[in-house]
Amino acid sequence: MIPLKKVEAYFNRKNDGHSLTCWRAENGQSLVVKACVVGDNFYDYGETPKPIRYNYAPWAENDPRIIVISCEECCGCAGW
Repeated sequence: MIPLKKVEAYFNRKNDGHSLTCWRAENGQSLVVKACVVGDNFYDYGETPKPIRYNYAPWAENDPRIIVISCEECCGCAGW
């Protein structure tokens, strides 16, 4: 399993400088990640939510330390 510090660094490299892409959960043992960082998961407000895709980080799908928040939970981009 990839060390969590390296996973965090990987997701932070995807940061565009304008928004936080991931952060440690309260317990410090998990990483909370936006759905747009792990895959092409964007959809506009009012559209039917899609199942989360992991096409940018397929290895993250089965990692129990990674908690992915969906678009409707985040509401952090222009579509929302």
